[in-house]
Amino acid sequence: MTRPTSLPGAVRVGRIGGVPLLLHWSVLIVTVPIAWDLTDRALPVVSSGRPAWALVAGGTVVLALLAHEVAHAAVARHEGTDVDSITLWSLGGVPPPHGGAGGPAAELRIAGAGPMVSLLLGSAAWGVTLLLEAAGAPGPVVAGLGWAAASNLLLGVVHLLPGPPLDGGRMLRAALWAWRGDRLWATVAAARGGRGLGLVLIAAGLLMFVMRGGYSGTWLALVGWFLVVAAAAEEDQARSEIETGE
Repeated sequence: MTRPTSLPGAVRVGRIGGVPLLLHWSVLIVTVPIAWDLTDRALPVVSSGRPAWALVAGGTVVLALLAHEVAHAAVARHEGTDVDSITLWSLGGVPPPHGGAGGPAAELRIAGAGPMVSLLLGSAAWGVTLLLEAAGAPGPVVAGLGWAAASNLLLGVVHLLPGPPLDGGRMLRAALWAWRGDRLWATVAAARGGRGLGLVLIAAGLLMFVMRGGYSGTWLALVGWFLVVAAAAEEDQARSEIETGE
């Protein structure tokens, strides 16, 4: 997601639609393990150029993150929310200012824009992949496009998980906010769910690592850790606002 303040350690790399684009080092946590696993296991079957494929795979992940976050920013602007930077990190972008948009309906639309775009792009790329494969296109082309489809589909599905700061958590908060009319209560409730989900993912990731090895389990555990830390911080912030009556 997006917010006016940038994440410490982020570096400005350009502009998108007049909005500064920043890249945080934590993007490597996602791109490097996935790209290495892909080039070590799958793509060598169709191409011996493993270093080149690592760059393609990593770049595809970054582009998927960018499309996802630009969708958020575009809808946020449409809803009248100020967006003065887009910072890509880890699984997506920097979460929005605490409190989100001007109301639960607006927050639901902003949060849902990213997964919707990711799933649409992934589905379209997958359809083209199947067509090219049926037409006998070169293996590396089919594999590369198939990975682009997988990157977007995976990003869309992961972000629908109901734990903030993932978009599913934002959507859950918006629904609870609309139900009870209390933004801070909704934030605390969604954050608690996010922490529980994060612990489940950590356990599942460690189990996968022990049973299968490789990077897939490690990546899942990292996602869980990210959820636990971010959800705890969000709950603490909401409780602080409740206590001070802001």
